[in-house]
Amino acid sequence: MDRIKNITISIFIAFSMALLYVSSLFLVDMIFFRSAVWAIMFSAVTAMVYGFYMVSKNKLFCILKWGLSIPLSYIVIKWFWSVNFSVRAIYWLDPEYGNLSGGSAFAAGSMLMVLSFLFLLNGIIGAVIGQEMIVKLRGTDTGFELIQVLTAVVISIVIIIIVISLEGVFPPYETVVRYS
Repeated sequence: MDRIKNITISIFIAFSMALLYVSSLFLVDMIFFRSAVWAIMFSAVTAMVYGFYMVSKNKLFCILKWGLSIPLSYIVIKWFWSVNFSVRAIYWLDPEYGNLSGGSAFAAGSMLMVLSFLFLLNGIIGAVIGQEMIVKLRGTDTGFELIQVLTAVVISIVIIIIVISLEGVFPPYETVVRYS
């Protein structure tokens, strides 16, 4: 029974990891459009949360979370692509925005590489630390899984609310596409 509970928790946290990673890719672009400093801080915080999600009872559950988050990330990113989230976001931020220039594409791509590196680094740190080390440091089992699940629920709900709210204020895709 304990194994089924751990698998269920791992599946839920994997979904939250996918939601966090993919939405961060798109949201960091929006933040970077206004301020590189805020984008880097946002990236660091979300990467730390990702590392927190990776902490598991053992390496098997850590690999399960990470492994499940990959196909779940694909599902989440397909939704973002299907609603043209990033194109509509840029035009919402700057209605006079034209085509993406080489310099801005390089800057945005660099920011996404930094974000991905931070997620990878914090994921590895979270996997290495493990829940056993946290119990050793604290001296007791602090209900880490419960804290992890509650955090995942709250963060997932906040992300969904933010994305749906932004989706509601973005201009329709048809109005931002410029055919030449």
